[in-house]
Amino acid sequence: MRILQVIASMDPKHGGVCQGIRNTIPELQKMGIESEVVCLDDPKADYLGQDSFVIHALGKSKKLWGYHKDLIPWLLANFSRYDVVVVNGLWLYQSHAAIKAMLTYRKTHDVSPKIYVMTHGMLDPYFQTAKDRKLKALRNDVYWKVLENKVVNEADGILFTLRRRIVARSHHISKLQT
Repeated sequence: MRILQVIASMDPKHGGVCQGIRNTIPELQKMGIESEVVCLDDPKADYLGQDSFVIHALGKSKKLWGYHKDLIPWLLANFSRYDVVVVNGLWLYQSHAAIKAMLTYRKTHDVSPKIYVMTHGMLDPYFQTAKDRKLKALRNDVYWKVLENKVVNEADGILFTLRRRIVARSHHISKLQT
């Protein structure tokens, strides 16, 4: 099995999401599962090239929201190489781009990888109610109505972390409400 991890950045300064990937991939390798990462980092960044897995760094996005013109074309050209795509995180361009690319890909291909969204706690109600996050909560509300609800509802499954375990909610059981 081959997995593609999609993430905005593998820069360790950005916190736990990229570290989660760095912790997970070696464990998957022990089970014979190959993994690669595509991210929107500068390919010359000093933190790249030190991992035991392939990272496709498409270049640093200079735009708010992490928009990068090359992500969707890269995904469309490479989906056939993977069995599973895991989109890491919400609220940035990579989640929208991955779902948009997959929906486009599935229009012309009978076989496609399953696509899952790993929320990394980003749907926790705390982030919408915390007093010091009112502006981000408003932004997330707008993003949800325009983009992120499609990401969650079009994915084949959603991965949540819960007390150090990963659990999946299958798209086939029921769709999340928008």
